[in-house]
Amino acid sequence: PTRTAAPSPSPSPSPSRSPSPSPSPSPSPSRTPSPPSGAHCAVAYRVTSQWSGGFVADVAVSVSGGTVDGWTLTFAFPSGQQVTNAWNATVRQTGSQVSATNVSFNGHLGSADWGFQATDATTNAPPTSFTLNGTPCTVS
Repeated sequence: PTRTAAPSPSPSPSPSRSPSPSPSPSPSPSRTPSPPSGAHCAVAYRVTSQWSGGFVADVAVSVSGGTVDGWTLTFAFPSGQQVTNAWNATVRQTGSQVSATNVSFNGHLGSADWGFQATDATTNAPPTSFTLNGTPCTVS
């Protein structure tokens, strides 16, 4: 015997099925945007606490004359420092090269503050140059 479904107690439209979308080509790799033409990047690097073998630093980065959606700030440590922890940025380090990338809440950059804790050897010389998405920044 064939079973018949009981009617539903309240009228509700049945979902309609649409054809499945055809496969689309793989997306191209995205490029990190540069600051807009006429924009200027500035970085203030400040050690806020230091002890034998380690320190905490604050990095303030700002863009004037425009904004950037999605940023990566890069720099090199001159004295063997190693980042051990960071906040308000995702930080990666290979050798002396450090890259800090925005987190979800500070990707639209007019300005952002982030910081880190690091170890140091005998000296703690600050980085001398920074780039924002490949564009050089003024260091203050």
